[in-house]
Amino acid sequence: MLLAQNLWEHHVFSFGFQYVWGLPDPVPTGNLVATAARAPLYPLMLAPFMSLAHGLLIVRVIQAVLGAITVAWVFVLAKRYFSHRVAVLAALMMTFGPMTVYSTILVLSEVLFMFLLTGSMLAWSHKRPIVAGLLLGLATLARAVTLPYSIVLAIIGIVWSKMRREYLQVALVSLLVVAPWTVRNYVTQHHFIPVNTLGWGSNLYFGTIYVPYNNTNMWLVYGSVKMEKDLYSNAKTDIEAEQIYRDEAIRRIKQNPVGWVIDRIMQYPRLFAVSPQWLTEKLFHRMSTLPEKVVYFAGAVLFYLLGFVGMWLSRSTWRDIWFMSLYALYIFAAQFPMMTEERYALITVPVMAIFAGHTLVRIADAVRARRQVAKVA
Repeated sequence: MLLAQNLWEHHVFSFGFQYVWGLPDPVPTGNLVATAARAPLYPLMLAPFMSLAHGLLIVRVIQAVLGAITVAWVFVLAKRYFSHRVAVLAALMMTFGPMTVYSTILVLSEVLFMFLLTGSMLAWSHKRPIVAGLLLGLATLARAVTLPYSIVLAIIGIVWSKMRREYLQVALVSLLVVAPWTVRNYVTQHHFIPVNTLGWGSNLYFGTIYVPYNNTNMWLVYGSVKMEKDLYSNAKTDIEAEQIYRDEAIRRIKQNPVGWVIDRIMQYPRLFAVSPQWLTEKLFHRMSTLPEKVVYFAGAVLFYLLGFVGMWLSRSTWRDIWFMSLYALYIFAAQFPMMTEERYALITVPVMAIFAGHTLVRIADAVRARRQVAKVA
């Protein structure tokens, strides 16, 4: 929120102090050092409301509206490629999913990102690659996780001649939208930083640390590692900190690659349903009984399972819906080497809800057909 406040009051994208990853935030000194630590679009959305008495309430109302529009877009996408029944089920899962509901009140970029990304897919479905690329670029400025995705799209466009024009247009427009911010970062930081610095090295490093499933705060585990303390004294900027994290992560992976893969396999389920940082501390503690917790876990696992099955069942139409499948698969693959928590899978929910709805309808149709055969017999 400091970024948003300084952006509105001083027209500078700055924390108000020299930001160093891992250190407690000091009291702002008024030293408006330009930063590229975070993606800019969400602070830009927050900025006009930071000086208002009920600014956060207004932001949450806006996020609720964006969430409602996202649900509507999911309905349209599902109906376009599947059926009205699939669309209704997908919209219901988006509307009542615990994490999608809970994220609406959080001052985090997920709601804005899902709104823009789903809008991009909707534009793509209507054969409007320029609009799709524009919205994808804006989504990247909200969360940089889709920057490599745009590059993947460009590579597919070069290799796949039948879809070359469409894929290249989406990819190039999205990269052009990001480009002015990249230039700004180079001018202010004197480094090539496409969107933001934080996360590219640190999340890879945190992914090399095993966190027990009975631990309620993964950050306490990360902070207990000696390298963390070394980082505090060595890094002068967030750019240096990310470089240290990245180099240390690569060293740890090379030192024991098999152990790292095993640890990542064991930690990967946190992406879908068992992240202590999000469940135990923020949402899970609201569930007072064991049955409630079991239902939540089972529901989350079932949701993603239905989504993957639906993706497989629709494989005969992948040429038409490949852009949706590719996005979800990209996110799941990109998160494997990184620190995993449920928030990072939340951005796949619109797509997975559509495929999960498709699976449920196929199951219902199969049950109905079997009953009709039994009646005839």
